[in-house]
Amino acid sequence: MPLWTSVFPAALDTFTAGPQIDGVDTVWANNVNQPAASIEAIETKLGVTGGNTTGVGGYSFQAAGKAAFPGAGGDPTLWVDNSMGPGFILTYTDELGTDWPINSLSNIGVGYTVADPAIAVGDLVGIDPAGAADDVVRADANAGTVYQMHGVVIGIYGAGVLCDILYCGEIQNAAWTGLFTQGMPVYLGTKGVNSGLAAAPPGGIGSIQQEIGFFRNTDTLVVRPTLVSTI
Repeated sequence: MPLWTSVFPAALDTFTAGPQIDGVDTVWANNVNQPAASIEAIETKLGVTGGNTTGVGGYSFQAAGKAAFPGAGGDPTLWVDNSMGPGFILTYTDELGTDWPINSLSNIGVGYTVADPAIAVGDLVGIDPAGAADDVVRADANAGTVYQMHGVVIGIYGAGVLCDILYCGEIQNAAWTGLFTQGMPVYLGTKGVNSGLAAAPPGGIGSIQQEIGFFRNTDTLVVRPTLVSTI
């Protein structure tokens, strides 16, 4: 992992002549030790070096600074991906420059191929049995367009070509507010309608009946899908 050091590069010290309105200097840096070096530099300014820093408000790491950490430079790095908020993802970049989201305990599938261009974060998706390897499309319970749900999209990246899906866990989506009630069980419904979620399974021969989970509150879905019960 990158070495955290208490030595702040003098060339990157852009402290203002006097403290800002909150009494703390702004710290800018562009090296892999930015968070540690910046925080320790602030501690030094406050005279609390070696101790806990309290009462200084929040720390903000900008995207431009964040981008200086991950990469294929040979140093494994732990960082926060703030490119797809809300819900910033803790990510590990290995020594080869490959990013691994670690916001779950083996309940996330990474690097699926987006075969349906209309897919959005929060959508129920399933493997396309007629597609290429790892292709996912929006799940649909209605006869004639049946695709079983295998997960919920939690991130789209790679210029919209790749996505990660949640197999089991929790996901929050403001778009669901007011559509479902707390404690309400939900089922696979029609693709493109409320992310594919429905208050009741569809009827009719040839349709899928699959319970997806329940709403913990008005916008947080607890994902624990059942196998297809009726086709």
